[in-house]
Amino acid sequence: MASTAYVPELTFAEGHSDAINVLAFSSDGSYLASGSDDETVIIWKTLKGTFLYRITMRSKVDSLIWHPLREGTVIVGCENGTVSQVHNLSVMSSETHPINLGVKSHIYCMDYAPTTQLLAAAVGPHVYLTRETTPNTYAGIVMLPNPPVDAVATEESRERPVALKFDSTGTNLVVTHMTRGVFCCDVETQNILWHIKPPGTYPTMAYSAISQNFRRIAVHNFKDGVHLYAMGANGSPRPRLCKFEAEPRYLLALQVAFIHNGDAVVCGSSTGNVCIWQTSTGELYQTLTHPGQSTSLHDNDRP
Repeated sequence: MASTAYVPELTFAEGHSDAINVLAFSSDGSYLASGSDDETVIIWKTLKGTFLYRITMRSKVDSLIWHPLREGTVIVGCENGTVSQVHNLSVMSSETHPINLGVKSHIYCMDYAPTTQLLAAAVGPHVYLTRETTPNTYAGIVMLPNPPVDAVATEESRERPVALKFDSTGTNLVVTHMTRGVFCCDVETQNILWHIKPPGTYPTMAYSAISQNFRRIAVHNFKDGVHLYAMGANGSPRPRLCKFEAEPRYLLALQVAFIHNGDAVVCGSSTGNVCIWQTSTGELYQTLTHPGQSTSLHDNDRP
């Protein structure tokens, strides 16, 4: 961990007119893409916070990733079930290529494996896979099986995948479910390789992230902080808790990410602050405050 604390540098303002649901940096960090309930994606230049392009969708944007193989290309998932690959951005226009998954339901999260050119998308309660066969063209659709439900658990209408991440080989996919836990699936055989069950006192999982070295997974626990697990841990391992400094105001699903090559984990909060913890100890490293900012509730972010 660097000894220097983070300080405010830029405010990206006057862009969206409604709640921002997803943020994604390009691979080199030069650009930031933001997706919003105002049915647009905005591309920003990160060095100066400059507004570059606005991409208009026809539904609220809830998932967004940069294509790892095609420069200047984003893949956008919307509430109405549409998935689009957008590239050749300019002030006047852009090219949009629809990706047909064979079903139409809320697109909650996505990931793309550059080694196998597979796109994974959480569509409603299921995960679908499709392969990019030629630039901007996808073919073949597979639905992965959901992990089993414990006898003590009950089926919930809101049960769904909340995070997806391929490993470096692109042959295994780690899926975080809201109430079923985290499981790793072999995408070829569809066998479940390992499964982390939610802790008994934390039955609901929100967004998750995997460290760059693929050794740890961080899961927002929908209550008081972030749980850290060792990758591949099976059954009901005891996680390390990175606890929020203040009690949450609301039960919101909060996004989480690893920084500093996995030495730290960062997560927002319902109080409007951002917390950074050291992964080796779980101790709070810094709180980034956002005075004057309020937190609104998004229906899909409630447990």
